[in-house]
Amino acid sequence: YFIIWRNGNLKNDEFDDDEFRNDKGLASDNDDDDLVIEYSIVELGWPGEGNLDLDPAFVDGASGDLRLTDISPAINAGLNTEATALATDLDGNTRLIDNTIDMGAYDFQEITGICPGTSKIFVDINSDGLNDGSSWGDAFSDLQDALALARSCDEVTEIWVAEGTYTPTSDLDDNVTFLLVNGVSLYGGFSGTESSLSQRDWKANPTILSGDLGQANNNPVNSKHVVVGINVDSTTLVDGFIIRDGSTYDDAICFDNEPFCTDGIYPNGGGGLLIFSEDGGVSNPIIQYCRFENNQNGSDGSGGYDGGAIYLERASATIQFCEFMNNSSCNDGGAISAFFESRLTIKNSVFKNNVAGDDGGAIYVSGPLVDGKRQAPSVNIESSELFGNVSIASGGAMFSGSDDFVIRNATFFENTATEFGTINVILPIEIYNSIIWLNESGYSLPAITGAQEAVDSSIISHSIIEGGFPGTNNLSSYPEFVDTTETGLDLRLIVNSPAINAGLNTEAPSTSSDIAGY
Repeated sequence: YFIIWRNGNLKNDEFDDDEFRNDKGLASDNDDDDLVIEYSIVELGWPGEGNLDLDPAFVDGASGDLRLTDISPAINAGLNTEATALATDLDGNTRLIDNTIDMGAYDFQEITGICPGTSKIFVDINSDGLNDGSSWGDAFSDLQDALALARSCDEVTEIWVAEGTYTPTSDLDDNVTFLLVNGVSLYGGFSGTESSLSQRDWKANPTILSGDLGQANNNPVNSKHVVVGINVDSTTLVDGFIIRDGSTYDDAICFDNEPFCTDGIYPNGGGGLLIFSEDGGVSNPIIQYCRFENNQNGSDGSGGYDGGAIYLERASATIQFCEFMNNSSCNDGGAISAFFESRLTIKNSVFKNNVAGDDGGAIYVSGPLVDGKRQAPSVNIESSELFGNVSIASGGAMFSGSDDFVIRNATFFENTATEFGTINVILPIEIYNSIIWLNESGYSLPAITGAQEAVDSSIISHSIIEGGFPGTNNLSSYPEFVDTTETGLDLRLIVNSPAINAGLNTEAPSTSSDIAGY
């Protein structure tokens, strides 16, 4: 039950051809039957019962602190029958805390007796107090400490985070992420003195969750997923953060004991935020008053990943009052991609200058065909603006593979598709009270394109669409925006706009205010 991780590579010419090696510090003759390695973590793997090839999640490996964090797969993963005669670990702490020994030199010491007795804990990167999260003066300086406490203390339902830049780890381990805790609301945007939520201003006090970890060998290192939510329901909230600089370029390793994960890796996609459900769990968090910027998905050489900023897999989410700017995906969904049956709700949000290497410059929604039915999310988008997004293939603004996709009171302006349409569909879509204007596609096709049967069966009503489009009370008149220049872009309507009082009240958005808050 030992751990071998991040040791130097051994040159291949140091071994004979009949030796088994993993190039991370272990080698043996294939004929040597005496070498038994079991119930251990070995980087790049090693044959044997109970062995793992997962990041051990040390407290701070770069600084030599090899104690285990609360999400380490080494916890309770050893073999008791091979425990040493010593009842204590290297720190002198008791082993077999949960009746099963941990892997490695240190047993994880459960957080006991330190729950704050209050529902709210505080984080401030500049705190120099007791660092116990009990107040602004004694706030945790590391968000990971607050999340760990919330996982251990059921009474904690809110984490307040002061302005500053927080990274998932202090070293260059790009697999580490901020793991959401079910039932806990994460609030940013504080100056560090507030006593009520109404006092904060998330734009004036930027609280940044950043995936920018630094450089290795003159190359940038970024977290593969800045934030991850697994089986987190609608009691889980992320509110008032700037989430940026995540970069998913290959599979991110996750941990077997907490949270659940499949085959030791997270699903692909979502440089900023990854949300998924598994093992019968349900995910349906609320994301509001957040900005996602400069997140991306690259490629591992076999193809691109989906959802530059957010990727949902078998998971629902409500996203409201958010901004998505300058995110990119090597594959589909420059800002958001949602896959498999679930529900995606987007309200009062802005998507600007996001880029997809394939379909859906801003948003991509689809799923696999099962028994002739596409297993795709239901989608409701309302009171939102999509401007300047680009798809290298189809759907400059969005691509829909869902048979339940409704858009109400949205504005699409200057989105570009290299091939087909501002909105590309393979199943019918519904659009009400919306404006689609000055968008471009490579083949000069209508704003809404795709499978002809899907386009013909779509319901487009009470909307202004450049070039016109069949449907009830649709117009092709210039919408009369306040300002369409690049420096002063303002897509609000002026007094003589033909869009005024031209909508359908029965398809009004569920929110009482428009995107500007009026």
